[in-house]
Amino acid sequence: MSEPPKSTWPNFHIAVISKGGTLYHSFPSKNISGGDADKITLLQIREAARISEKLSFSADGETLLGDETSLAYYMSLKGIDVRGGEEKKEEKKEQKDQKQEKEEKEEKEKKAEKADTGDTGGDKAREGAQKEAPKDDKPKVPPIVTVKVDLILGAAIAPPSSAGGGSKVPTLTETAKAQEDIDKLIVGMQGGNAVKLGDLTRLSATLGALKTDSMDFAASVGKDGLTEPIDLTEQQWDQIFRNNRALHGWYFKGNVLVKARKRAFNLSPSLGANNPHPPQKEIEGPKEETKKDDKTASKAQKQTLIPKAIAGPLPPIPPFYVYDDSSVEVTEMTSALEKQMASQGFSSSAVKASAGGGAQGAQATGALAIEHESSTAAKQLDASQVTSVHISYKFPRAAVELDTYCLELTDECKKQALACRNRADVDRWEREYGSVFATQFTLGGELTSTRFFQSTDAGELSAFKDSVKIAAGLSISTPAVSGGGSYASMEVKEGSQGERRANQSARLAWQARGGDTLLCSNPPLWASTVKNYLLWRIMDQQGIVRMMDFVKIIHPQSGKFLESPVTAWKTLQDPGKIDMEIWGLLSPILKRDSGQDRDTIKSFYESQDFDIKEFNNSLGEEGEVLKLTSKTSWVELDLEQKIYIGLMCHQKGLILKG
Repeated sequence: MSEPPKSTWPNFHIAVISKGGTLYHSFPSKNISGGDADKITLLQIREAARISEKLSFSADGETLLGDETSLAYYMSLKGIDVRGGEEKKEEKKEQKDQKQEKEEKEEKEKKAEKADTGDTGGDKAREGAQKEAPKDDKPKVPPIVTVKVDLILGAAIAPPSSAGGGSKVPTLTETAKAQEDIDKLIVGMQGGNAVKLGDLTRLSATLGALKTDSMDFAASVGKDGLTEPIDLTEQQWDQIFRNNRALHGWYFKGNVLVKARKRAFNLSPSLGANNPHPPQKEIEGPKEETKKDDKTASKAQKQTLIPKAIAGPLPPIPPFYVYDDSSVEVTEMTSALEKQMASQGFSSSAVKASAGGGAQGAQATGALAIEHESSTAAKQLDASQVTSVHISYKFPRAAVELDTYCLELTDECKKQALACRNRADVDRWEREYGSVFATQFTLGGELTSTRFFQSTDAGELSAFKDSVKIAAGLSISTPAVSGGGSYASMEVKEGSQGERRANQSARLAWQARGGDTLLCSNPPLWASTVKNYLLWRIMDQQGIVRMMDFVKIIHPQSGKFLESPVTAWKTLQDPGKIDMEIWGLLSPILKRDSGQDRDTIKSFYESQDFDIKEFNNSLGEEGEVLKLTSKTSWVELDLEQKIYIGLMCHQKGLILKG
């Protein structure tokens, strides 16, 4: 049986080059379609290197090429010749063969002539010398050519127009004319002459035009070519989330909120459903008939076609939308926890909600948390409660909204949750993965500052907030401001029963989150660096949910072990021992602050009918940690202990009668 024809293409290397900063794996050409560039398509290269659909192939950096384009055609567009060395080698070999053939022919003719004359001894000696002569032409291994495949963004971005841009700088003539008008006006006033209304109007217009033209109210222009949020690839979003530990929870360490050490969640693969490429498949070369003895070798070769480092699907893109409304936000603070939350990038509504225990008494879902925080933040604070204000100048670029539909537990988080056997294990889990989680946040940069406030007057508080807002705006709009802070002096007038004037000078020393933090002493220059996605940081965190309830929705089994580890373990060992349907009804009932069944359970526990011995016997040996030695107050009981008391009430027919 004849062997199939081999590829006429020499071995070469394929490298993917992207200007977006993402590095891709390179691989030999033989890994795809047997190295036949006529059969290799750009789609196969996309799948092999795990390239985002947001990036397109280009041969000139200006136009796009379809994924169905063959690599041979792509190389012809770029003028890449991987066959050049092979063709020269074949040409040299052909010339050598022709020369050797010619020499052999001449040698035969000489031998024939010598045979006629009988002189063969000299010929034999010469032949022996030729055989003994060493050969210098050792075969040289030709270098492997690297074919570079270029990527560009699939969507064109129009460059910013320079028409009409920039501030107009007043000329020397205009400045001199204004100075002359001022001098005339002053001389007239000193001489006792009345100043005409027309002179004042003309002078006011001149000065106003000069001031407006000369003031630069814009931050410095950023570098062109930076990626917009809509153009970020899957790998770039994954890098942003990892840099910011966006999928980690928070836990309370005393009166301080600390980021959890381990990652609790992954983005659900269903978010990548719009990605037309399924999980990485093997890219096989042309099928060839092999003998039975070669099956093992063929299988081994097949498994090494794609390196393990690039196997697997692209990471999902999180649910986001473009949000780039810059603003100055002033938040009143009454406690150390609020100051710490504000410095960690929580929103003003989340900070205000924490004043009433909002952070620790978080909700189960992001929607409920936002509603709770908004209603709590709407309450007016008494000026006497305010100890300081937190000022933040925000430059967001994108907003992200997460909830149970788009998250899943990491394998390690799930494994440790299912391993909880008592309350101590749950506490350890919360220290590692968090007790609360922020479901909504923005990405970008912000400048923050804190000012102390000492007054009980609500009017002074309002004036104080206005003054620091103006100072924050001046620090961004004035290019001359530098040196670690900005200074603004202003007069704030308030109308009440009489006119009250408050002189307020504000000096703001900025701290930067996101952007190039080395430039925080120069706010106008710093603002232009926020556009770089590598320098984005999380801010405006809100929608704070209770981790235990959140996990229970995402993975109910893990949630049961976190909420009631003893009972969940007992149920796992003996499913018929506990009525889990009743258990599931009691859990939300006892989490409420009031309710008929909840009040009945509480009254039963506080009455003489409650027997500690009966309660302890119902727990069994596995519930040793839940047993009571004496009756304590209702608020000191664990949720799991309350549920067991509820089970006793149900068995006695006191609750859940309907």
